[in-house]
Amino acid sequence: MSAGRGTTRFVLLDALFAALLAPLAALLLTSAAHGQGAPQRLSEWLLEQPLSPDAYPLGLSWRVPAEEAAQGRLRDELLAELAAEPRALALHDWIRTLPVTGRVPVALADARWLQVNPVRDPLLLPGHTVAVPARPRTVTVITERGERCAVTHAEGREAMAYVEACGPASTRDADWVWIAQPDGRVQRFGVAAWNRETQDEPAPGAWIWGPSRASGYPDRLAERLVRFLATQGPAADPPGGEIALPPAGASAFQVRSRSGTASASDWGSTGLLQTPSARMPGTGTLTVNFSHVWPYTNGNVFVQPLDWLEVGFRYTNIANRSYGPPELSGGQAAKDKGFDAKFRLWSESAVLPELAVGMRDLAGTGAFAGEYVVGSKRFGALDWSLGMGWGYVGGRGNLRNPLSVFSSKFEKRDTDFGQGGSFKPKNYFRGPAALFGGVQYQTPWERLALKLELDGNNYQHEPVQNNQRQATPLNFGLAWRASPGVDLSLGVERGNRVMLGIALHSRLDEITTPKLSDPRRVPVAAPPPKADWSATGREIERQTGWRVGEIEQAGRELRVTLLDAQAGYWGERVDRAAAVLNRDAPREVERFTLAYRQAGMLLAEHVIDRDAWVAEQTRPVPPQERRAPVIARAPQQAPATVPVTAPLFEQARPRFEAGLGFDLKHILGGPDAFVLYQVSAAERMRLWIRDDTWMRGELRLGLLDNYDRFKFNPTSDLPRVRTFQREYVTTSNFTMPLMQLTHAGKLSDNNYYSVYGGYFEDMYGGVGSEWLYRPFAGRSAFGVDLNYVRQREFAQNFQFRDYRVATGHATAYLDTGWNDVLATVSAGRYLAGDTGVTLQLSRVFRNGMAVGAWATRTSAGARFGEGSFDKGVYLAIPFDAVLTRSSPSTGYVVWKPLTRDGGARLTRADPLYWLTDVRNERTLWFKPAPRPNEQSIPADRREAWSPESR
Repeated sequence: MSAGRGTTRFVLLDALFAALLAPLAALLLTSAAHGQGAPQRLSEWLLEQPLSPDAYPLGLSWRVPAEEAAQGRLRDELLAELAAEPRALALHDWIRTLPVTGRVPVALADARWLQVNPVRDPLLLPGHTVAVPARPRTVTVITERGERCAVTHAEGREAMAYVEACGPASTRDADWVWIAQPDGRVQRFGVAAWNRETQDEPAPGAWIWGPSRASGYPDRLAERLVRFLATQGPAADPPGGEIALPPAGASAFQVRSRSGTASASDWGSTGLLQTPSARMPGTGTLTVNFSHVWPYTNGNVFVQPLDWLEVGFRYTNIANRSYGPPELSGGQAAKDKGFDAKFRLWSESAVLPELAVGMRDLAGTGAFAGEYVVGSKRFGALDWSLGMGWGYVGGRGNLRNPLSVFSSKFEKRDTDFGQGGSFKPKNYFRGPAALFGGVQYQTPWERLALKLELDGNNYQHEPVQNNQRQATPLNFGLAWRASPGVDLSLGVERGNRVMLGIALHSRLDEITTPKLSDPRRVPVAAPPPKADWSATGREIERQTGWRVGEIEQAGRELRVTLLDAQAGYWGERVDRAAAVLNRDAPREVERFTLAYRQAGMLLAEHVIDRDAWVAEQTRPVPPQERRAPVIARAPQQAPATVPVTAPLFEQARPRFEAGLGFDLKHILGGPDAFVLYQVSAAERMRLWIRDDTWMRGELRLGLLDNYDRFKFNPTSDLPRVRTFQREYVTTSNFTMPLMQLTHAGKLSDNNYYSVYGGYFEDMYGGVGSEWLYRPFAGRSAFGVDLNYVRQREFAQNFQFRDYRVATGHATAYLDTGWNDVLATVSAGRYLAGDTGVTLQLSRVFRNGMAVGAWATRTSAGARFGEGSFDKGVYLAIPFDAVLTRSSPSTGYVVWKPLTRDGGARLTRADPLYWLTDVRNERTLWFKPAPRPNEQSIPADRREAWSPESR
């Protein structure tokens, strides 16, 4: 019953009853407070309750007293912020009246689902309260003045429809809405023409906060407000009237919102067709793109390592020009390689466009080099771009360079391409300029976008005298998202050429593969009366792949020593080991310690709190009750007062280990063939002489290759330390690339050393030593290696050539703490006797994927050859992320423009930094990426925004 629905005679009585009964109606529910009774699973409680037909499981509240203190602090912080906003006085007074509930979200309030997923099934303890409200019929909007406006819920309507119904005049310029869904999820969505995105509908009982742009409320206040409202449970229907939404179609917000999409241009970077835009894909996106417009075919690889940086490289095939003399390259068409970068200067807002500056072919030959500044602004389904280009991007050159007002040097541009490979800052943003731009229209068919652009190039200044006719500067095309990871493009460019393109893209940080081939996890179970510790050791090895050296008990601690353990996702394997130990350890054991002994050196420990671990494995733990079930620490000595029993189990390592695998070697972009490759069978062996001394070897047999086409033999002004590449890969089909003897030891808690000798790699052998300083869980490490090596015979047998050199480096390793960027700086003497510095930067993602680049500058200078310095990029792929069976290995995809003799470093097995990797601060940080949203229940979906991410 609600005011306004009765007759005039009973209006006052009707209102009185509504005011008294509304709170009861909101909780017309089944509820229970758990006193001193036995703990009970929520699924059991739900099955026992006679829920009414009007019950609303989506709004179920699981209330835990221990959460009230933290939620009280949240309310106090919110009230303090509201008190500083004079306009929010009414909102402040209302929030002050709301209770602190202690509500903890439940993944899914379905009894049968919870029984199948016991780890998500809360355990109701004494003092916990559960309440299932009656289904509300409204959604509640909090207005800027702090009033509550209830709007009748309607299927298919988005948040702005409700906000608009409550105050259309004041919400026309709203940019964001925050939603507290009835199940406790907190969401934020863009709702303006410039940032509108795909969004969830508010469910009945949702709270919505959607202030206008002019209100000036800070995002921090909005976050706290919606987080606190989420603790209140579903918004109750009001005792008075409610607002009905206008009929479907009467609101502009009736059409489903769609996120703006970014797709690759012909040149690989995000853009339209020939022209770039200021848009960028999500952080971690890797795009492999191929496009063809006669006579050019571009193969592009681009990655977004940071949210403001897009980088990539390409090879351009010029079909109507030859690579070189027929006797060298046969019929191979000309190739050009280039490296691009685009930097976001600022992000789009309601007023300002997104702005970016970019460079195309900034360190290649310069044949297609160009620079640009571009802005992009979205208006609903239309995304407009406008920019100015120099060089190839602005090849039309019909505008005087606006930078010439600062210096006349900006008016001229050097068009001598040269060999490339070096930066040419004196050319950047020089010469005439041209405007370019266009628009992308996102059609009602979500997968299809149309593109129209004004090209900044007139194709009358093409490299290698290859000018092309242009009928019109307007290009148009379409991009169709054939699947979540595949875009197909079709267009007409220059008015007379068809463009075809395909782009394969994926988020590196979202790559994950279910471990279907791993052994089934040991379930959490009560320990047996007496454990068989040899069986425990075997089961740990089966579950983790780690060899158990010893199991011993000291008081309430069970200690397991693991020999030479390696992992990608350490936490996953620790959980598997903990499950075995929890099953077999006596009840009095409170913690398990996994001690990692690498090459005879005790490096680190993972300590597992048994009770905390069991709680996390068997039920959802309220936030304030959580404690870390696993901690990493430096090796500890057991206190003298704690009695240590004789080892419960011990075993020695096997002295000889071997495994057969495959190797792939390739050379990209050479004059003989674009790809030269060799697939080999590789037998890898290790012989342990002692725990701290071992021999590592490898035998390789070539199976398949096209090295018969490898004829190029470069010249060099330096000792030929790497440019005998052809000789090393073509002289023998059966080789011994590695046979290295290593001894490692520990000087003190943080200081390590190794000495080694033998055949280190395909091309060099000798002797050497290394020292490393690495504090446990430190952000930095420092090491020095010294080596005396000799060049091996081309057949890679036991013989050497005459060339010998002393080489070594001092290396600093730094986890910058900024955007998960790792840095390595090495200085020293290289194989050709040149001295210099190598800088390597990499962005590491939590699933272990990493993208990085390096550059080396040495005293070789111009003698290095093309570009005068060495550089390259790489992608690190942990096998844990891509295989169905857990693996500690990591694969590397490396792109290096060319192999020269300057800046060449020695490669050797078992460097100390990787041997001591278990001391890494990030050891337990790496973990599998969560499942994609389309495969997850709402509670597990990755939101683009969440309070915890800020």
